[in-house]
Amino acid sequence: MEETLSVSEYARYRDIAESTLREAISNGKISYELDESNIKRINVAKADEEWAANTERMRGSVLTVAQRDQPSLFPELDKENKDRRTFKATDRNPDFTNAKTLKEEALAKMAVLEFKQRSSELINRAFVKKLISEKNSSVIKNLHTMRIRIAGILAQESDQFKIDRLLEQEINNAVMGLDEYNDL
Repeated sequence: MEETLSVSEYARYRDIAESTLREAISNGKISYELDESNIKRINVAKADEEWAANTERMRGSVLTVAQRDQPSLFPELDKENKDRRTFKATDRNPDFTNAKTLKEEALAKMAVLEFKQRSSELINRAFVKKLISEKNSSVIKNLHTMRIRIAGILAQESDQFKIDRLLEQEINNAVMGLDEYNDL
C-alpha cells in the first residue's frame, strides 16, 4: 500500500505552510482521498508528482523575474552555469536548495573578487580616492602658482609670440600633471 499523510504531515514533509497546501488542494493542483473517518489523506508519491507539475514554485526559481533578469556582475561564472537559478521538480526542498545554491554562488563570487584583488586587477577604493586627491592637489597648486612664476616675465616681455609660447609651456606643464592619471 502506498504511503499517505494528513494535510499537516504532508505540509511538513514538503516544508511549506499548511495554508499553501490547502490552497493547492482547493484549486485542484493536489489530489487527496478521504479515509474512513472522513479525514483528507494525501498519497505522497502522487502528490509529489502533482506538486512538481502543478505548482509555480517547482517550475523554476523562487526568485522574481526582475531578480533573474538582472545582469550579472560576474559573467565569467555565469557562462558555465547559465541555469544556476532553476531547480528540478525532484528537489525535495527547493527553498533550501535555492538558498544553498545562492550561498555557494556568492562564495564563488567573493573568491573571484579576492583573487582579483590579490592579483592587482582590483584596487582599494580608498587608495584610489587618496591618489586622485593627491594628484588633484598637485595640479591645482601648479595652476595657482603659475601666475606667480610668470608674472614678472610677462611684465618685462613685449613680444606677443614669446608671451604666447611661455603661456602655452606653463599650461602644458599643468596638463602634464593631469596626464599622469593615465598611470593609475
